Amino acid sequence: MKVSTTLAALLLTFSVGSAYAATEVSSQQAASLQSMGTISGSVRVADMDQAVSAIAKKAESQHASYYRVIAANSNDDSNNWRVAAEIYR
Repeated sequence: MKVSTTLAALLLTFSVGSAYAATEVSSQQAASLQSMGTISGSVRVADMDQAVSAIAKKAESQHASYYRVIAANSNDDSNNWRVAAEIYR
């Protein structure tokens, strides 16, 4: 009984945590969504994919369901990236 209760609690925790995962959308998909504003950040990562992952986590922390990257750049050969995204409900 105790094991099944613990297992149920763990499953509930993981399912609730994943409910807030933000999904990247295109401009066309974003047209039908309600904007929550924009977010941005500077991160030190190896590539643009990791920079986009970092902005996705920030979108999740704002309880956004979706995000659309509007800018991502690294001005030199360093691993410093600046990323901006519009977030949506």
